[in-house]
Amino acid sequence: MSEFVMTGRECRDVDRQAMRSLNLSEMQLMKRAARAALDKLAEQWPLSRHLAVYCGPGNNGGDGYLVAAGAKKLGYQVRLFALGSPGSETAQSAQQHALAEGLEITPISDDIKRCYETRADLIVDALFGHGLERDIKSPLRELFERINQSSIPVFALDMPSGINSDTGAVMGVALKAEHTICFVAPKIGLMTGKGVDYAGKLSYDNLGIPDAVSQQIIASYEWLNDRSLGKMLPKPKASSHKGDFGHVVVAGGQVGMPGAVILAALAAARSGPGRVTVASSEEHIHLIPQASPVLMTLAIGLDGLFIMPESCTVLALGPGLGVADGIESGSNWSREVFKSALDQAIQRGLPVLVDADGLNLLASRHRTYENWVLSPHPKEAAGLLGCSVDEVQSNRPRACQAISEQFGGVCVLKGRGSLVVERSGRKAICTHGNWGMATAGSGDVLSGIIAAFLGQGLAPYEAACVAVYVHANAGDLAVAQLSKRSMIASDIIDHFPGVFRRVEKSEH
Repeated sequence: MSEFVMTGRECRDVDRQAMRSLNLSEMQLMKRAARAALDKLAEQWPLSRHLAVYCGPGNNGGDGYLVAAGAKKLGYQVRLFALGSPGSETAQSAQQHALAEGLEITPISDDIKRCYETRADLIVDALFGHGLERDIKSPLRELFERINQSSIPVFALDMPSGINSDTGAVMGVALKAEHTICFVAPKIGLMTGKGVDYAGKLSYDNLGIPDAVSQQIIASYEWLNDRSLGKMLPKPKASSHKGDFGHVVVAGGQVGMPGAVILAALAAARSGPGRVTVASSEEHIHLIPQASPVLMTLAIGLDGLFIMPESCTVLALGPGLGVADGIESGSNWSREVFKSALDQAIQRGLPVLVDADGLNLLASRHRTYENWVLSPHPKEAAGLLGCSVDEVQSNRPRACQAISEQFGGVCVLKGRGSLVVERSGRKAICTHGNWGMATAGSGDVLSGIIAAFLGQGLAPYEAACVAVYVHANAGDLAVAQLSKRSMIASDIIDHFPGVFRRVEKSEH
């Protein structure tokens, strides 16, 4: 499996590099793509015999023409639809292959009924691939809507048409695929934002391009997996003691909100630190040891003044701090805890994790710091950037990058296809996780893991990558034993050991 995820432009660069290095023609690469698509088609839909193939004017359309020609040779009944004329010599040659097999081409026009094959048992989408830059307009919009409303499965070549390959955004309307085969390298737009919903099951074929060739093109994103995490995990010595693994202090928990800090602290404790202290409202500090005897406590009085322990090596700030839906709704206690804790951590140069209500306070008290991780969900990200949630979700990579650039350090943009971006330029994506994790406290659990690895000496980027991956995989393990609908945040913590065991095995 590839360890990297690329933008559309980077994939085109790999194509060109492969043609130069391997002395391949564009047509040879196109034939490889068509062969891979036909193999996957037969594997996924062994009973399908009647195809409707939709081809666009670019090289993605060329892939479609060759798939149609190959399917006809194999005995499939094929009806071929085309949007305009091929725009390159290679695509023109591919179209001639289809015509030579006796296929007729029906132009896509305003007559939608004529462009829609109701007898097909599979639709092959080869309209736009990763080259789409403008919103889908009529008559394609009506055609896409009709296909999406039908029960005919869609097999997308490279990208579902209508999905931006770099952002995962829907360009007005998009075809919803049951399966997408991605060529050359995985595309970021298939793995985050709405692209995840439209890609369906995802497979990948590098078209026989050796890693040594692909790696000559620097990919934008690292694709987090067991092996990459095994390289990042701290490597304790046999003589190590608890003082070597850090002292995590989790600060938050407004009166009546002890759950968030408890979850963050329990998650931290399960991730390998030497000590974990919960600094929270004195009104409920007695509840903390009842949650676990391994957690130490530090009561914060009504004035909100926080005195950081001398032994603290990392601060997790924000869970349950009590800002609710707006900055001004936060109490004086919340604001004072945030300010005093953050000032002391920055003055001492400690690594910091800021999440939840801490991010809402940060949005109105703009500060930059390189030694921290900010972990917003889309609404918190919108608050940091002063934009709408829709704007964040329409271009998650750009939003994550903007937060890192404006506030420094590392940003983790949570959600399906969580992103990790460091201001210096390193980026990663995690494609594990599931919608059952969209539950109260799940973000607090992630905060605890990030803080734990910061405390064990990992740099902010590595700590964030490890934590995001462990969190997502623990959620997947929990689902395997429970269900998405019944999952609660503590279930994720319970499955940390299984993830750590697996990652540790991959190191050997």
